[in-house]
Amino acid sequence: MDEWVTTKARQAHAASTARVHVCIDDDGDVCALFATSFDSVAAAEVSNTAARGRSVLPSLLLARFAVRSDLRGSGLGIALFHEVIRVCMAIDAGAPISLLIVDAKNERLASWYEGLGFARFKNASLRLYMSAKKVKASYAAAELELELEAEMDSAVGFSE
Repeated sequence: MDEWVTTKARQAHAASTARVHVCIDDDGDVCALFATSFDSVAAAEVSNTAARGRSVLPSLLLARFAVRSDLRGSGLGIALFHEVIRVCMAIDAGAPISLLIVDAKNERLASWYEGLGFARFKNASLRLYMSAKKVKASYAAAELELELEAEMDSAVGFSE
């Protein structure tokens, strides 16, 4: 994660090839990040339900998603994913998307994404997608969860 933040993140953000969102801890250190960019997918690569009769699906690619190694398993990944969903909904309001896509680095991470509601592409075992309909349902669930946690102090802040 550190190498990508220091060498590529600023370049990608400045060149508008990706939008990079960084989570900073109380000491000002990067503890997690994600990056998004636009993509498109041929309908033949996903389920008929996701394709809904279209030939090409405008999509948002979750290009990077990382949590600092000492914070893995702390729940920060789920909190970060809630922020991904929030950003996805904001983008969808201005430029509708059909899918949220992620390329898992390994089988363990692919299974983690499946647990969040992603499905695998037909011909790419580590490439997964979530339909816009599921993204919206996840957003509603995350908003409800955030309302319940609103009184808790947060040590994590997100910025673009």
